[in-house]
Amino acid sequence: MGFMEILFTKPTLYKLKRRITFLFGEKRDLNLDKYIVDKAVLNLGCGPAISPISLEGARLVVGIDVSEKFIREAVNRDSENIYCVADAIHLPFPDKKFDITVIFGVLHHISEDTNLIIKEIIRVTKEKIILIEPLQSESGIPRLIKTLWWRFTDGGSHYYTKKEWDKILKDFSLVEEQESGRLFKNNYLFVGKLKNKLEHFGE
Repeated sequence: MGFMEILFTKPTLYKLKRRITFLFGEKRDLNLDKYIVDKAVLNLGCGPAISPISLEGARLVVGIDVSEKFIREAVNRDSENIYCVADAIHLPFPDKKFDITVIFGVLHHISEDTNLIIKEIIRVTKEKIILIEPLQSESGIPRLIKTLWWRFTDGGSHYYTKKEWDKILKDFSLVEEQESGRLFKNNYLFVGKLKNKLEHFGE
């Protein structure tokens, strides 16, 4: 059972954790309508379908999560979209099934190689990815403070710097990016368009 699953068994703490995260992350005003309206969207790592970021307007939303508990909660909470248990490295969908894949604060919780996950996302995605992840500082006091903060509030496996994200996402054409958050710019938004030739991704 992962950190967020354990926390979810304690509703008061779970809600408090999310409230603090959203407060420091400044995600509340993020509007993705221009990317998702009338699109088929994969919500990778959807959790229990509790998010401040709306996917309303999409033609189809399919949420996947490795947690059966989260998927049960998502199905109970949201009857309009589709939810299923799935592994991010072995997505149970045909090639280019979705127009857009969104990843909201998920990759840093997955211990497997991030490049393998991105490669699988590329396989099932036609157009763009939208990624929102924690952003680690390169060094100094900001890095130390973020590391301690995440250790006690988030339980992730790894937190990448901007240089590391640039390397991981090098096979995407940049559409939009921003660094935000009250904790030394602790969030990273990346919207990327798939390049034409991705056969050698990660090499």
